[in-house]
Amino acid sequence: MPDPLFSSLRLDSRRALIVGASSGIGYEVAREFHLQGAEVTILSETAQIATAGDSLQALDGRPVTAIRCDITDTEELTDALTPLDPFDILVQNAGYERLTPLLAGPEADAEFARIVAVNLTGAWAVTRLIAPKMPRGGRIIYTASTYSKYAIARNSAYAGSKHGLLGLMRSFAHDLGPRGITVNAICPGWVNTEFSNRSVRQVAAETGRSFDDVGDDVLRLQSLPGLLEPRDMVGGYLFLASDLARDVTGQTLHVDRGEYQD
Repeated sequence: MPDPLFSSLRLDSRRALIVGASSGIGYEVAREFHLQGAEVTILSETAQIATAGDSLQALDGRPVTAIRCDITDTEELTDALTPLDPFDILVQNAGYERLTPLLAGPEADAEFARIVAVNLTGAWAVTRLIAPKMPRGGRIIYTASTYSKYAIARNSAYAGSKHGLLGLMRSFAHDLGPRGITVNAICPGWVNTEFSNRSVRQVAAETGRSFDDVGDDVLRLQSLPGLLEPRDMVGGYLFLASDLARDVTGQTLHVDRGEYQD
């Protein structure tokens, strides 16, 4: 059943595309959007997307479309999205995170290119295909990061791409505002996902510390204690997708337990 906390945020009859929805935050957002009445399409480059689609459909029997596609492949992405009917809501959640120390070897160049291709160029490409057909009152929501607002050592590619994503978001808000389309971003803190935990493990391995020790450094930055779970992120996305946020555009919403405070 849908979460009663969100009973005033129904999305009945709206078509939603969630990119990067095979697991983690994207899957949980797709799940709640589906339960709140949206007609959901999910997309990911991983084979897991088919299983995710089946799981969502099993919730209440309503159909869910699952598409396997690499958003960094322009031709593949165009072929996947062009035939689809217009979407009222786009959640661009696909992301890639690795450490890229400035003084690392040549492998850092490949990682840098991949991170920017997914996090920044991919967001541009998806939006370019979806926005032209999006009806008035549409919603575009990007998954950014607390690292969209600050940076740490060895994280230049990820932080740079996420800073850039906020630039895209703000410019797109001006581009699409005359059509009544809002464009916003969610900035998660450290969430218990495979991508985030992989980076923590990488720092731990490079510094000779334990996973818990490195993680505690992050948690100490929060005003509220405890590690965020993907499910904890859903309310922010649902709000921005709803009629309650019709006057909110060009904004970032931090869901990070106070890790970053403007």
